[in-house]
Amino acid sequence: MSLYVIGLIIIFNGIFVGLWVYHPSPSYFYWSLSVLIFLIEIEVFLLWFYYSSSNKKIVIILGLIVIIFTIISSFVIFSSYGLEPKNYWSEQFSQFNRKFDEFTVPDINSEERDRGMCIYLAIKFARLDSNRTLNIFNMFQPEDKISISIFIDQDDFLVFKLVDKLGNICRLAVPDSNYHYNELMSLQCEYGFISDFSYSRIFVNGILKKQEKYNFKITPDITNSIKESKYDIIFGKNFNTPNGLDFIIKKFLIYYATMNKSGREQMFKHFYEEYGIGKNN
Repeated sequence: MSLYVIGLIIIFNGIFVGLWVYHPSPSYFYWSLSVLIFLIEIEVFLLWFYYSSSNKKIVIILGLIVIIFTIISSFVIFSSYGLEPKNYWSEQFSQFNRKFDEFTVPDINSEERDRGMCIYLAIKFARLDSNRTLNIFNMFQPEDKISISIFIDQDDFLVFKLVDKLGNICRLAVPDSNYHYNELMSLQCEYGFISDFSYSRIFVNGILKKQEKYNFKITPDITNSIKESKYDIIFGKNFNTPNGLDFIIKKFLIYYATMNKSGREQMFKHFYEEYGIGKNN
């Protein structure tokens, strides 16, 4: 059993050494911590050796020496943790915040496409129950616990929402002044990510209603085919509660990336010519 414990401690020691190499701190915080863990490894080994060796006096002397070094190492760690590492990580967060402040949502007139997803709907809906959320579309990936949904909340906001297993939430909502019940409309909900940041957009009848950026990213991992998708997909309700919405979907499309300007204009033109909704670009 002691050998298993020693093995686990060695693994943790390697992890902390790796952290020190990847994020070197001027205070040698991780280096000190790895030394402490290494000394604890020796203590565990000596404890095991004590019960299996006949020369227990030498083991006791070596153990006392290691304990002294452990105390010194602990002092170095806790004293340095209160100084430079705190400033080091504070600077890292400051740099991250500066990068996020400089990050801008790509121009809708750009011809570049970003990783993410895009959902198009030609839809007409009516409210049946004012006390319920009106679920239009839900996708859920059990493996990565990512959910994607479009719904109308109890305050009549049209909501596009993504949630991942870490609890990150991208929620974009537009008020009911941007859409109308009992009228056929085109709806585009888009989510994209660049590096460590992401953004989402909602278009109604070809017009951008709202967009927002986030200081994290969710990787939807949408495939080119719904049939090959890892997601469970459901319309008209979520996976737990009944719906309060009556609707007709004329068109449904989903893409594994954001849409560029020309692709968006082509889609809006199709919606206009096919269903008479939106704007004719």
